[in-house]
Amino acid sequence: VTGVQTCALPISVRDTTGRTYASADVALGDLQLSAVVLAVAQAVAAGATGLEAVAVSGVHPTREDLAGVAAIGGVGVPVLVIGTDGAVAETLAS
Repeated sequence: VTGVQTCALPISVRDTTGRTYASADVALGDLQLSAVVLAVAQAVAAGATGLEAVAVSGVHPTREDLAGVAAIGGVGVPVLVIGTDGAVAETLAS
């Protein structure tokens, strides 16, 4: 597909059954999809009914990302922001 760009900053989402979904930001012209939104969508499509945690590497999740996490996981799902050294730099919540 011409014009597809993906970000090298991956994220992962773990559902309450222990399954993990990974994604990266995608840009298709005017269509911009965040890695968090894509991974949450994968979890929903697989039948997940809750989320255990989200790990975001190198970027800060947006309000829309956190709202997407809360939509399936509820309020309080940990969102771990991973620094360039591989350690947890910050813990947010949906």
